[in-house]
Amino acid sequence: MKGTTNTDRKFTPLSQSREKILEYLLAKGTIILPKVSEPPKMMGENQEKLCKFHRALGHETEDCFVLKNIIQDFINKDLKIGDDSVPE
Repeated sequence: MKGTTNTDRKFTPLSQSREKILEYLLAKGTIILPKVSEPPKMMGENQEKLCKFHRALGHETEDCFVLKNIIQDFINKDLKIGDDSVPE
């Protein structure tokens, strides 16, 4: 959404973790992971946290803004994003 920041956007509460939804979307071939830079760059400030979407250190999958937005886009389009239905 052009002109909308992550602090402005409303995110639907999820019935599953973002990591589980990511696994589902990957298994269905609905999304593909972004390319990993060589050498991998930090995607946040915490070297102990790993994002499974970016496959990079810096933040956890649950806190990934890119993945949050992708999942919310699916919800907004009424597309199935997991094995359980997501509450409206």
